[in-house]
Amino acid sequence: TLVGGNVTKIDTIRNRMQVQPFGDKNSMKVSFDERTRVFRDGRETTQASIHKGDRVYLDTMLDGPRVFARNIRVVNLNAPSFDTTGQIVGYEANRSRMDVVDQVTHSSFSFTLSPQTVIKLRDGRAGTAADLRPQALVAVHFAPGGERRGTAREVEVLALPGDNFIFAGKLTFVDLRGSLIALENESDSKIYDLIFDPHMAERERLRVGTDVTVTATFTGKGYQAEKIEVR
Repeated sequence: TLVGGNVTKIDTIRNRMQVQPFGDKNSMKVSFDERTRVFRDGRETTQASIHKGDRVYLDTMLDGPRVFARNIRVVNLNAPSFDTTGQIVGYEANRSRMDVVDQVTHSSFSFTLSPQTVIKLRDGRAGTAADLRPQALVAVHFAPGGERRGTAREVEVLALPGDNFIFAGKLTFVDLRGSLIALENESDSKIYDLIFDPHMAERERLRVGTDVTVTATFTGKGYQAEKIEVR
């Protein structure tokens, strides 16, 4: 479940905080731990960077009786520039406009591309506007404009539907019921969420901290693990 609100209390010793959701009079208690990914203004950071009064967006799930945050995004609306990662849901070439849904908050953003906007492919080669296809996963560095709008300074195309990937590293999150794992990839130190087939033979060997190599395909909805090898 995705929740947006303001932090009213934060306890980094007991790994919990209290959030006042937008448009709701009732506050909610949220737990977090070392598995939780924290972003501040688009950059991954630590739980120590969360402060009372911060505006946050939470990707939550039930962990027994408690509400657990898988991802916490702290947003500073006064920052001179932002970074967001998400999927393209629309591109209008005649208006140089790209619409992206953020993968953490699920908020929709509209970006204007100028002649100075740099487009890069994941292998470092220069890209063009033709690479900005629906369902493509992109990282956008932009200067904020009005509400959920901005001018894109740089767009990096991270994945296109059908692209194949090999990830290797330690598992940081395992949800066997939901057939979901998160892996910290050794080559770029980024954490990737991957869906796997619940009937995979390696399923019962998946634990937080386990070293794995995963062959995956980007489906347009996420990364689908085709093969998991426990190292």
